[in-house]
Amino acid sequence: MKRWLLVFGALALALALGIFTLYSPAARKKEAPQNPKLFSFSGDDVVEITIADRSGSFTLRQTAAQPTSKWEQVAPEKAPVEAAEASFYAEQLAGLTADRELDEAHPDLSQYGLTKPELTITVKLKDGSRHTLYVGAEAPVAMARYVTTDNKAKVYLLASFTADQLMKKPADFRPEAKSPAGEKEKNKAKE
Repeated sequence: MKRWLLVFGALALALALGIFTLYSPAARKKEAPQNPKLFSFSGDDVVEITIADRSGSFTLRQTAAQPTSKWEQVAPEKAPVEAAEASFYAEQLAGLTADRELDEAHPDLSQYGLTKPELTITVKLKDGSRHTLYVGAEAPVAMARYVTTDNKAKVYLLASFTADQLMKKPADFRPEAKSPAGEKEKNKAKE
C-alpha cells in the first residue's frame, strides 16, 4: 500500500512539474515568436515615397522637414499633398511588422504573387538608400497577403487589413477642400 502511495505521489509530482514547465511564462515566450519587423529605418528618415500598383504609380517627396514636414506629389504630375497624411504613411511603413515569416529557404516568388506584385512601395531615405515592399497575392486561409522586401530572400504574411491600408491613390493624400456646406451652416447660425 505504501508503495502505491509513493508511486502515485511521484506521478502527481511529475505531472505538476510538466504542466508548470509547459505553461510557465518562459515557455510561452519561446512558443510565441515575435512578429518580424520588415524595415529598420525611422519614418523621419523618409524623404520620398513611390507607390505603384497595376494601374500606375505616383511619387511623394518631402520638400521641407523643419520646423514642420511638407510634402508634395512630384510624379506623374505635381500636386499638393496633406503633409500629415504623407508623414503618417512614412511612419506606418517604418513600423511595419509581418504576422509571420514563411519557413522557406529560397522561396518561389511566383507562387505568392510576388513576381508581378499587386503593390510596390519604394521609399528613399535621407542617406540616399532605398527600401522596397512588394505586396503579392492573398494567402488562402490566413486573412493575410504575401509580402517580401528589398532582397526578396524571405516571404512574410502581412495582415490583409494592414496591406489594404497601404494601398493608396494620389487622392488619398490630397488636402481636403473646404465644403460649401460648412459655410451654409455658419450663415444659418448668423440668422
